[in-house]
Amino acid sequence: KWHSSGTLSRMHIRELFARARLLVYPSHYEGYGLPIIDALTLGKPVIALDNEVNRELKSTLSDTNFVLVHSFDELPALIPAQLERNGRLKKPPAGVRRWKQVAEEYVASFRELLKQPPDANKLRARHEFVRVMESTRHP
Repeated sequence: KWHSSGTLSRMHIRELFARARLLVYPSHYEGYGLPIIDALTLGKPVIALDNEVNRELKSTLSDTNFVLVHSFDELPALIPAQLERNGRLKKPPAGVRRWKQVAEEYVASFRELLKQPPDANKLRARHEFVRVMESTRHP
């Protein structure tokens, strides 16, 4: 079943993730990896495209349920393998986390990142990437 993004409530998205067996996140150009974090928090395996943001997220999370692919061509073989490997998915943590707790965790993570000196080369490369992506967008 398909759902259009931008119109779904946070609760509806959480329900979709809770019922899912696997999250395939094939986006080349997407926010901060929040859907990936949401799915992994629920113990769901995640397959995402290998890009700079997802590599950074993977190195931070160190979760074996998080797999990166270089191409969509890898998905037909990888999806069944991930589902089989995760036949019995990890159960979500006991209790339901509240949005306030999640927000506090994000804030703590961002504070840690902000303590690090900026990498000018990385910032320039990301700016150039966003500029190129914006220039190829169709009206």
